[in-house]
Amino acid sequence: MNVRRILSFVLFLFIAQLSAQPAPFASSSIRHAMWKFEKVGRVLYLAAHPDDENTRVITWLANDAGVQTAYLSLTRGDGGQNLIGSQLGEELGVIRTQELLEARAIDGGEQFFSRAVDFGFSKSAEESLRLWDHQEILRDVVTLIRRFRPDVIINRFPPDRRAGHGHHEASAILAEEAYAAAANPEFDPESARTYGVWQVKNVFWNTSTWWVTDLDTTRVGKGELLYVDVGDYKPLLGKNLGELASESRSMHKSQGFGIARLRGSIPEYLELVKGAPCYNGIFDHIDTSMTRLFADELAHRMRLVRQQFNENAPWKSVPDLMDLYPLVEKIEDSNWRSQKLKELDELVLRCAGFHAEYLSEFPFYTSGQIANVKWNVIMRSPLPMRYRRDGDWVELAENRLVEWDEQLKITGEVSHPFYLMQSFDYLFQIDNRREVALPERRPELQGDLVLSLYGREFSVDHILQYKWTDRVKGELIRRVDVVPSAEVRFSDAYFLMNAKTRNFEVEVRRTATDVSGELLLDAPEGFTVNPSSIKFSLSEARPVARFSLQLEKQRSEAQGVLRARTIIDGDTLEARRIVKLEFDHIRPMKLYPETTAGLHAFSWKRKARTVGYIPGAGDGIPEGLRKLGYKVVMIDEDMLSGGNLRNFDAIITGIRAYNTTSWLKVYEQQLEQYVENGGRLVIQYNTVAWRSNGQQPTIWPFHIGRQRVTVEQAPVEIIQPQSRVWRKPNTITASDFDGWVQERGLYFAQTWEAPFVPLMRMNDPGEDPLEGAVIAGKFGKGYVIYTGLSFFRQLPAGVPGAYKLLINLLEYAD
Repeated sequence: MNVRRILSFVLFLFIAQLSAQPAPFASSSIRHAMWKFEKVGRVLYLAAHPDDENTRVITWLANDAGVQTAYLSLTRGDGGQNLIGSQLGEELGVIRTQELLEARAIDGGEQFFSRAVDFGFSKSAEESLRLWDHQEILRDVVTLIRRFRPDVIINRFPPDRRAGHGHHEASAILAEEAYAAAANPEFDPESARTYGVWQVKNVFWNTSTWWVTDLDTTRVGKGELLYVDVGDYKPLLGKNLGELASESRSMHKSQGFGIARLRGSIPEYLELVKGAPCYNGIFDHIDTSMTRLFADELAHRMRLVRQQFNENAPWKSVPDLMDLYPLVEKIEDSNWRSQKLKELDELVLRCAGFHAEYLSEFPFYTSGQIANVKWNVIMRSPLPMRYRRDGDWVELAENRLVEWDEQLKITGEVSHPFYLMQSFDYLFQIDNRREVALPERRPELQGDLVLSLYGREFSVDHILQYKWTDRVKGELIRRVDVVPSAEVRFSDAYFLMNAKTRNFEVEVRRTATDVSGELLLDAPEGFTVNPSSIKFSLSEARPVARFSLQLEKQRSEAQGVLRARTIIDGDTLEARRIVKLEFDHIRPMKLYPETTAGLHAFSWKRKARTVGYIPGAGDGIPEGLRKLGYKVVMIDEDMLSGGNLRNFDAIITGIRAYNTTSWLKVYEQQLEQYVENGGRLVIQYNTVAWRSNGQQPTIWPFHIGRQRVTVEQAPVEIIQPQSRVWRKPNTITASDFDGWVQERGLYFAQTWEAPFVPLMRMNDPGEDPLEGAVIAGKFGKGYVIYTGLSFFRQLPAGVPGAYKLLINLLEYAD
């Protein structure tokens, strides 16, 4: 008796599609899936970041061409910025990973990643490939190609500087290299043995007038350039492909990529990069029918099933679908045989109306706990479906919900993203090569339900989930997590020390069960911590322990990382904290990173006391200013409109504040009056167009460009040495630009008029010097400073020089 396994992540995908496509059990959706079953072909779309992919082309491939389509994003977007919260780095990468998964649930594609870390803007492919380790990233791409076996690869970018970003350029270069390497058994013999070698037929570039302003469309149909209309209307989906693509694109909310739904014809162009000339379409040399698998009879029979499909009684197609199993099992290509068996399993259960949930009474447990779990199963058709329980077969009655309880022993690692479990620099570290390219690890908490229908058994895996009801949002569901035995949280993510001693607190919380143990703190070189450990016992209480951090006597400056460990039941483990990521457009998640705090001891001076902060796209600068001892007041519209700003020693606008805060542009005169009366206004970077009409504010005579310095070690030259900004209240020297992270800055001032003067000069290697990183000018009795320096990255990283320079800018005087 054959047993087929249906992966639970596929069923979860169906759930995610409810808001954008017809429900998975809807007859139109089933008929669409039957049509796709008859298609044989795969396409891999390849680019560098979340939001780089052309969702119009992916939607067309998956829903018009009908082929299995995937997007390989080299990075998870962790070096980008965030319009919906303050999360950056690893946390932002997790958000953007989930946004891509939601996008693929809408457009019908699959999602993969390499191990490359997004380290921010890169000006060249050479830099990107060097930092990532060229051969290792190529190995990742080749591994996926050999596993996924695409017939065609489509690049989003050209392999040169037109791509506009080193990561973009590198993605196209890697695609071309992988085209040859995947077919070479001598390249990465390990994956060649595991998956076999694979020859992609063609590589195309999804070109457009964005890169080629004079795109020569007369080349279409001559072998090297193809035109495709990707905007057809699909009655089974009830939408234009452009509408689906727009909804998919709009999932990239952290990047602010929400767009209007597109309807009507949408032209796309594909330029041949590798492979034989194509005159009619990208599948000129590829048979996308079942003939390719010597399965013409299978295709014929499925076509009859589809033609005879009764949308009011989809279960009537199940007997005919069951008869297809012997034909599918005759497919010689094991890769496609496995794929078509999975698709057939899904069709059978969808037509049968079978639905199951595997639910827990709590959303999280510690490893080793026994959880009370529940199965909810329903068969919404009259078919003779049975399930096995306690060794016996039980028949399901039509449309009658069946529930039963079980117990499950919780096992596995803490539910932290698998690619973040080890420390990394420019490349995520993954021990199991079979997990390379996966968006996330399959949860270990799952239930296996064995079904029988017409003599065939199905083994259906379901992820353990927790379900609850919100009075506004209705039914909500999330995966059950394995959590650490205790949460350990420092009072701050990083500490600044302007003295020899700093007192701080550590909170220890129970997670799922009462627990007792010992908390240990490991101080880095140059620091001592007292006491070094404490005992704790947790029930409902949350004990707070007080510690003292001391800088060694012979030191005036030091940096390092404070780490926490716990000893519970004799086991010593790295302590972990809990980070919640909850947004309406992605599934709720919790992360469990190790509990650490950056330590930064250095001397600084300040005179100003009260700083007003106008929020932008979200950054950690207000927190950093408070660590310096400033009183930080968040300025909202009411406060700014009132014009009562005289009590602020300085006002600073958050990153992209003019881009994201519509009311800020209305009250420029209030800010102008504040400056004229003697205030200091520090404007952090905005993107080129401040206003919706593309214009920038006119009261300050400068304009922003796209210049940036991406090399964080780039030398900085002081060009106004007489300025107090280098002397008051802190002395700034070249050493204060050491240790910066990711970049120097971005969106520098490009042009300016008096009284603005530039304060520093810098450039990336091989480029002309730029002077627009910081400009300052006196207006009336006060001062305006514009800075493109990435303080929003430096302050959370505890860079001493960045703190001292920001103080001097807030207290600037000529």
